Amino acid sequence: MLLSAAVLIRPANDEEAYACRLLMPEAFSPHFVPELWVATATATSQLIGAAAVAWRPLGQPRGFALQVHVLPAERRRGIGTALVETIARTCAGETQHLHAWTFVNEGSEAEAFLKATDFAPRRRFLGFEANLPHSYTLIKAFYDRMSRIGKIPSALQIVALRAAPSQDVAALVAANFPDMPTDTALAIARGLVGYDTLRSVVLLHNGVVKGALLYSWNGGQPLIDVNLVAPEIRHGAANVMLLEAAIRNALAGGADRLQFRCEATVHDTVNLARRAGAKSVAATVALTRALPHHD
Repeated sequence: MLLSAAVLIRPANDEEAYACRLLMPEAFSPHFVPELWVATATATSQLIGAAAVAWRPLGQPRGFALQVHVLPAERRRGIGTALVETIARTCAGETQHLHAWTFVNEGSEAEAFLKATDFAPRRRFLGFEANLPHSYTLIKAFYDRMSRIGKIPSALQIVALRAAPSQDVAALVAANFPDMPTDTALAIARGLVGYDTLRSVVLLHNGVVKGALLYSWNGGQPLIDVNLVAPEIRHGAANVMLLEAAIRNALAGGADRLQFRCEATVHDTVNLARRAGAKSVAATVALTRALPHHD
C-alpha cells in the first residue's frame, strides 16, 4: 500500500515527544530515551502515528528495538508500514537487525503487522498461569521425591536474587536469552532493577550462577520475566529447584496465582509447568527483521 502524500514521516520535535510518551509509555524510562519518529497529517500537522527506536544493549543478535503505534482511526492506510520502512532505511548500515520492542501474542494484530513488514519469528514462548497452592502441592511432592532418591545434587544451591552476584546473573541471561524484550534488557543492564530481589531466585552450581527465575509484581500477582537454566545442567533437578523455591516464595508474599512463559523448545520446563498443573495462556513470539549490511 502506497502512503498518501497527505501524510508526512519525520523525526519528532521536542513538543511531540510528550505525545509519543503517551502513545508508547513502555518505550520510556528514567534511564532510557529512544529516538522518536512521527507520522503527521500534511494539512494539519496533527500527529497520527509514532515510532520509537533504540539500541538493544543485551542479547544476540544485537540490533535496534522498534515500537510503532498508529492511532486506531488511522490504521490500514500504510502509515505503520511507512514508519517501519523509514526507520529500516535510516538504520541500515548501523545495525543488521530490527527487533520488535517486546514479545507479541501469537495470532494477534501486532504479529500480523510485523510479519507484513518483513519481521520473522525467531523464538516462540508458551504462556502459563498457575494456581499457586495447587501447583506448590504438586511441585513439592515432585521435589521431595527427587530428594529422597538422591536426585538433588549437593553442588546446586538456591539463593535470593539479592544474595547473588547481579553482574553474573545479568551475563547468564544476556548469553542465553536472545531477542529479550527491551524492558528486560534494560532491567538487566541497570543491575536487575524492577525485580523482586527477595523472592526471585538464582541457582548456583558450585558457587557459580547457572540459573535464575526472576519476577516482578503485577496487580498483586508475580509475573515471571526470566526463567532460565544454563544448557549444561538443564536436564535434571535445576528447573524443579527453581520452580519450587519461586512458588514457595510467591505464596509467602501473599500471591495465589503466578504467570510465566518458557521457550517452546525447552521441553523440560514445558513438561514441568504442565506437571505443576499450570494452564496454558496465549503464546508469544519474538520477531526480528534483518537489514542490509554495508561494509
